[in-house]
Amino acid sequence: MAFEGEPFYPLEVFERLAEETEGGLIESSCKVKKDQIHPVRFNLSFGTEKLIENFNRTLDFFHESENRADVKLDLELLQKFLSPTFDFSKVEGLQTGVDLRSEIAQSRLKLIVRIKDYPEKLEQALALQSDSDTEEFRQLLLYSCLVIGFDFYLDGRSAIELYPEIKKQDFMRSDIQQQILQVLSPQALKPLNASSMFGCGFSKTNPDKIVYYQLENKNDLLNYFSLNDAARRVHAFYQEQPVRPSMWVGLPERELLGGTIENINLYYQKYFGQET
Repeated sequence: MAFEGEPFYPLEVFERLAEETEGGLIESSCKVKKDQIHPVRFNLSFGTEKLIENFNRTLDFFHESENRADVKLDLELLQKFLSPTFDFSKVEGLQTGVDLRSEIAQSRLKLIVRIKDYPEKLEQALALQSDSDTEEFRQLLLYSCLVIGFDFYLDGRSAIELYPEIKKQDFMRSDIQQQILQVLSPQALKPLNASSMFGCGFSKTNPDKIVYYQLENKNDLLNYFSLNDAARRVHAFYQEQPVRPSMWVGLPERELLGGTIENINLYYQKYFGQET
């Protein structure tokens, strides 16, 4: 809590979950919206073992977060995705997280699932997302893997977002770049020179295309993104922290088309326990 001291619910519940987890990856991120910084954003990535156990612990975390009278989670999207049966052997990664604000209605809990070789669930996720950008989504879906994000707002709203990802060995190919250009602008290709992974988020609740870059070295951030003063302040802080050399960056594609970037998410990661 380097940027704000106010306690946010249910951060304490999430902290207990992280403390009880044997090894994993903790991700701290800040959302910058012009001169505002929202820093109470954390993801917990579980190891590849005990997926069902950790999934159930995540559900317990969600239910415990509902102990306040003014909190109500709608898990219907997740229940539909899991039914009638769900094969956890197709899961490559599992995360849970929080994005908390002083207004309870703007706070959310998150569940992120990475599936592989699970075409029926990929199609089900696309149907649940029910976005008009299906063709663009498929244009960027090069692999049998898909990252699926569930957002559960504390006021009962929910949403699903799909993240096709492209690895460096592929996005550096000219034919793949031409494929990306069917969906995104040429400006979206520039940060690829410093990236190891590229992704795009599709959600019917967000009219913007959100592009994501995993920078191989966080020191390259300012070389490819013209950040405003608030974002520079965030990055300067994390440059002094014991985080991984790489980082993720997420922003609306339109921010790449102008001058100074005013809206951006910055993600920094650190392993705890035994690195997996």
